[in-house]
Amino acid sequence: MEINIERMKASELNRVAEIAVQEIYPGASITEMKQWIKSVGDPTKVNPYVQWFVAKLKTDSKIVGFVGYDAFDFDFKGNQVMLIQTWLAVDREYQRRKIGTELVKTALKEVCDYWRGVGRKPVMVFIETDEPDQRARKFYEKVYQQPDAKILKDVWGRGGGTVFYFKKLDFVN
Repeated sequence: MEINIERMKASELNRVAEIAVQEIYPGASITEMKQWIKSVGDPTKVNPYVQWFVAKLKTDSKIVGFVGYDAFDFDFKGNQVMLIQTWLAVDREYQRRKIGTELVKTALKEVCDYWRGVGRKPVMVFIETDEPDQRARKFYEKVYQQPDAKILKDVWGRGGGTVFYFKKLDFVN
């Protein structure tokens, strides 16, 4: 399956919110999800600190996934930046086709290239996922090449832990 990875446009916010509700937050409404995405980093405005990307089918430009990266922290003396992957989701009809992998690799490289281009060195990325979500955990451990992990048990109540992954960005071209 051939896809293009592109920076998200304002006109694509509704489709991204639909995928987020379907794959991440099924209890939320599309309106709530759009507001939440905008609160993280409004894709309808130019904002280098939060950068959103979409995966589109080459055949019809249908959006089938998205990812966002946020500049989480800066080392102003050393001009370094630490990133956080905010959200990643692929429409379940298109999962297990390497779309998430391509989204992460392409978007992370573009984000790192952006920060290098403005004189900052990306040094680390961190990712958070739910402890019980074994598919997500296996995905992140593979795509981020065995990142360091910290598990916090029962954050969301009994059995609702969180996993934080940390990876130095020396593996990004």
